[in-house]
Amino acid sequence: QYLKVKSDRGQLICEAASNRFKNDINNYLNVNSILQTIIIERNGNLENFENIASNLCKDRPALEAIMLAPKGTITKTWPESYSHYNGYSLFSQSETKIGSSYALKTKNPYLIGPVTIDKNITELIIECPVFTADETGSSQFWGFTVIHLSLTKLFSTKNISFLDNAGYYFSLWKPDPLTMESVDLINNTNQAFNNPCRAVFNVTNSTWTLYTEPKDGWFNKIFLAEELFAAILISVVLTLLINFMIRTKNRDETLTQLSYRDSLTSLYNMRKFMDILKDFQKQSKAYTIIYIDLNDFKHVNDMFGHDTGNQALIIAAKKLSNSIKESDYAFRI
Repeated sequence: QYLKVKSDRGQLICEAASNRFKNDINNYLNVNSILQTIIIERNGNLENFENIASNLCKDRPALEAIMLAPKGTITKTWPESYSHYNGYSLFSQSETKIGSSYALKTKNPYLIGPVTIDKNITELIIECPVFTADETGSSQFWGFTVIHLSLTKLFSTKNISFLDNAGYYFSLWKPDPLTMESVDLINNTNQAFNNPCRAVFNVTNSTWTLYTEPKDGWFNKIFLAEELFAAILISVVLTLLINFMIRTKNRDETLTQLSYRDSLTSLYNMRKFMDILKDFQKQSKAYTIIYIDLNDFKHVNDMFGHDTGNQALIIAAKKLSNSIKESDYAFRI
């Protein structure tokens, strides 16, 4: 019973820690999603890229650089210290050509690294392919959004100390995509694990694994009552932690939903439109598209101003939303 309690406690701690590490990395993956949405909504026009990049870096200390690579060639970088990347082709550089080709083929983000490129900083590079609609509405490859993350800054100190203070050795690792050898991302020990708890989660194209093991081993002569009391205390803490994680997950889901909405009318946007079409095509579902224009809308803007025009759009959006079934979707393209 003693060993079972300790084993169950260890597995709970391992899974809680892995969720916290996953939340850390997802906070940065959202940067590519936000940039993708902006590029699609503005049809590739990012004149104020520096301001957008600067705001995205706030409260994200591991975010070393943000880059835009139309057609695969880097044209915009932030901060200025990374401007020497401008003109680089992601399809020809040795560090990025495999990941870029894979991301374009699968239309999914690709994680590269850890790699040490500049300034002796070990980084993870995440490329996200962006597709926009041409004049006919067909999807076309726009390019990539790219972020560079400092590996040493990526995982918050509080999450690392959570395991340390709980009395656990840990190692977070992932396989190298080419050699399949394990690559350590972060750990607090160099010793081999004998019988660790395991928690696995996916980050873009890779699978990350967390190993945890008690520093004092799975069995010792500490008075059993003290261990049971600690287990109960940890259970209470974990319950609070899980509640916090659920709230964080709900918040992240809310932010994701916002990225699918038009900011003025709250109708779904082009990104949601393309995702739903892809889903229908995968499932071979029949669907109908009704495309609606507002006649002479330009005259409203010219005669009464854009504020009045915006109010007209909001009213039209509400009427449209109230006129469709729950299973239908309304978009502002």
